[in-house]
Amino acid sequence: MLVVTFYTKNTPYEDEAKKLEKSLVKFQLPYKFYPVESKGDHVKNVQMKPIIILQALREHEDNIVWMDSDNIVLDYPSKLYDLDAGRLLHDFASVIVWGRPSRSPMINNWKFAANVMFFRNTPKIHGVVHEWADGCRNGEWSDHYYLMKTLLKHKDNVDVYYLPMEYLREVPFMSFGSSSHVILHNTVSRNVFGRNWRI
Repeated sequence: MLVVTFYTKNTPYEDEAKKLEKSLVKFQLPYKFYPVESKGDHVKNVQMKPIIILQALREHEDNIVWMDSDNIVLDYPSKLYDLDAGRLLHDFASVIVWGRPSRSPMINNWKFAANVMFFRNTPKIHGVVHEWADGCRNGEWSDHYYLMKTLLKHKDNVDVYYLPMEYLREVPFMSFGSSSHVILHNTVSRNVFGRNWRI
């Protein structure tokens, strides 16, 4: 299992990535970071996410865990290792949250948080991520819109596991009532771009 993220150089995300790296080292989690130049637009920047994930899937034999660069690992992510070891036989995993009315496709009013995602390194998932990346390259919405659209299209042949809420602790807005958190998400985008940047 390899933890992957990218960050835009010379932005607040570069500083956040250092905090993520420190937490990964603490729990001895292997990782690879991809520093990229900012495209000068937040939506265009986040549209690079599936492109980086696809690159990582192609470069490595490991299953890939995506973590946003403004995440911090607070506790050992045992569910991710269960997925990696095959104790949980699923193609994709993420936290699923109740969706507010938006332009983003949803599954019965639910959508993936997508701050932490597991991708099994198989030809099938390569194809799904490639399609997600094509949507981002050719579209005007954020990566999350095209992720949901792609997963809805492939819902009958992509086996999805819903990570527990402990893998999404958003600061400062949501805690989901749990005192035991695995992943802290600092939601830098809300601080930098305001709360209304999302689709």
